[in-house]
Formats: sequence, C-alpha cells, structure tokens
Amino acid sequence: MIIAVVKKTSIEYSGKTVEVKAPSDYLKDYFQKAAQVKRYEDPRYPAGFIEDDLLSHIQRVINMVDQLDLDGTQNEEIKRMAWVHDLPEVVLGDLPNVARDEGLLEEHDEATVAREMLNDSDLDLYEQVETASDYLKGKSNEIPTGNALILKVLDSIDGNLFFHRHVYDWIKAGRTFDEDMNSALTYTFKQFQNYKDRLSAIDANEVPEVLLAIDLLDFEIEYIRGLWDSDEDLIPESIAFYLSSDL
Repeated sequence: MIIAVVKKTSIEYSGKTVEVKAPSDYLKDYFQKAAQVKRYEDPRYPAGFIEDDLLSHIQRVINMVDQLDLDGTQNEEIKRMAWVHDLPEVVLGDLPNVARDEGLLEEHDEATVAREMLNDSDLDLYEQVETASDYLKGKSNEIPTGNALILKVLDSIDGNLFFHRHVYDWIKAGRTFDEDMNSALTYTFKQFQNYKDRLSAIDANEVPEVLLAIDLLDFEIEYIRGLWDSDEDLIPESIAFYLSSDL
C-alpha cells in the first residue's frame, strides 16, 4: 500500500475496489449495469493485461473522496458527482481517455444520454463535471466549480493509477509491451502537465479547491514514482523519461 500526503490529508490507494454505500434512489437501477461495463477496452492493450469495470472505478473514486478533509455537504456533493458523471457509459460503453482524446467518441453523445438518464439536479452536477473536464483539457476557459475540479482530478487519478499499477505488475512479471503502447504509457504524464498548467491559471481566492486539486496531481506522480522505487532497472524508457524530468 502506497500512502502519499496531500496537504493535511493522507490518501491510501491500492487499486483494489472498496465497496461503498450506493444511493438508494432512481440511480440504483443503473449500478448493476455499471458493473457490466468493462473499462480499458483498448485493442492496443495485450490480452490479460488489465481488467476493470465502471462500478469498481466509481467506488474507488468515492473511497478517495472520503479520505479528503472536506465538510459533510461538500463530501456528499462530490460523491454524488462521482455516481452520476460516468453513468452515460452504461449505455455507450467505456473508452479509455487516451482513445477518447484521439477522437474515437463524440462527447456530445454522452451529453445526450445524460439528459435522458438524469433528473435536473443530477444533470446539473454532470454538467459541472463536464465543464471541469473541458477546462482542464483546454477546450473552454469557463472556470469550473471547485467540487467539480476535485471530482474530475480524482476521476483521472484513479484511471491513471489503476493503469500504472497494472503496468508495473505486468513488467515485474517479466512481460513486455509493443511500441504501440507508448502513447498509453506516457498519457498520464502529458495529462498531468496539461492539467497542472490549467489549474495554475485559476485564482485560488476565487476557487480555493484548486490548491487541493494541484496537490492531488502531485500525489499521482509520487505514487507512480513509488511503484518503481525498488525496481528502477525495470522502468520502461518512456516512463523513466518523464519520472526523471522536472514535472
């Protein structure tokens, strides 16, 4: 178990799913379906490399939210965002961010499904997270809400750390990757740099949560670095390049 300190908060992340209490309202009908949505379904990944599902991902994100030093109202809203923002994937299926960013899915498809699935209050939370996503990706300069920023950063962190945990286990077991995996191996670091730049442009006096979001990004890199602490000779060159740079 790797523990990293984020300000005054310690986060534990093992990549294992921790069951959390699900909402008991109309959303509950989607959760069993979410468990059937497979993540990381990318043809570039070798067979047997990684397995995950949407419900497990949501539960891991909520577990991280619960480890942050937030007041009750903020905690509950961010967790509600975690439950609703990925639910369109129950209909559309999941694509890894690296594939999504390469234009393999039209994002307006998700928005259309969200409007059909969610009530007005949940749709508002979904749209707040989408605003945060667009801002972090440089698609919009609309400043997101602080809660949406935290959720979007945690959502990305889980996807990245779960992936890199499996990269480490795969290589530690003596296996290798083809060259066409390089874009996936380096995606986290490029995303980190982009997100850090975008977050640094937000006035912390207006959105104080941005400071926590930046610290969470630093935790992400330290976690990945910690994976390889005792096995530096095994680090793929594409990952070693970024870990040795001034991130």
